[in-house]
Amino acid sequence: MKAKRHELKQAWEICAGELRRWFTTPRIWIVVVFAVLWMHSTLGGIGDFSRSVGEPATPWGFPFAFANWHLVLVAVLMEVLLFCNAPFMNEGTPYECIRSGRRAWVIGKLLYIWTGSFIFAVMLWLMGFVQILPDIEWSAEWGRVLKTLALTEAGANYLHGSALYSVVRDYTPLAANLICLALVTMQAALIGSVIFTLNAATRSQGWGVAAGIGLAVILGLESMVVGAVPKAIVMHFLPSGWVNLDQISLSTSSSYPNYAYILTVLGCIYVILYVVVFRIYRIRDIDVMETV
Repeated sequence: MKAKRHELKQAWEICAGELRRWFTTPRIWIVVVFAVLWMHSTLGGIGDFSRSVGEPATPWGFPFAFANWHLVLVAVLMEVLLFCNAPFMNEGTPYECIRSGRRAWVIGKLLYIWTGSFIFAVMLWLMGFVQILPDIEWSAEWGRVLKTLALTEAGANYLHGSALYSVVRDYTPLAANLICLALVTMQAALIGSVIFTLNAATRSQGWGVAAGIGLAVILGLESMVVGAVPKAIVMHFLPSGWVNLDQISLSTSSSYPNYAYILTVLGCIYVILYVVVFRIYRIRDIDVMETV
């Protein structure tokens, strides 16, 4: 038990070390700038509509940022940029691995992916608040502004696509935001884990990034095959797109994927990726890659 606690402590120190590097890594600040611009583009319309009607808006518009595949594609590309330097090696990696042990080192890197994904999701969520400042209404309800955007043509005029009427109808604001926050975290962790595994397997930083970009581009499949194949069926095969609450079923009777399906598939993908990663670093020497 003491050995396990020591291993987890070492893993967390490795994770914390990667997070501290964010402050001095230009790539991370580029992600932040892109995120600010993206959130303003996607949710800035809420603030514009709020000011045009003279009515404050509630801060629950985060799920609307993922209303269509174009918006989700940009979010996935930001996640690719965030984790493109996986498996996060530098000149100190060999000493870090010797000090902590290989298993703790791998756990620390995977923990970093999940922690970084959560921070990224929270950052986007908080940026959604900024879009409606200073005219913000602190309420546990959706509020008149978001309901109007969801129920009328104003949503199409002020937001990209729509304000997702089904989300306002089927979810409470807190539940919708927390679920969306969790889904974005899992999406980013999926992208980071895929990049980590493929880069580790190929000893390069090219194949993993290419796969991450592929997971973004494949979202366009939704618009290309709709008509020939029902959209609900297509969504079963687009895990990088499982952040749009409008396309997730709350029951087993719908053709869209439900939460049980999503969690099961993602869980299986994570397990496969992590088994591969642990196997790779159990038998392979730790190489140093140039940091991006």
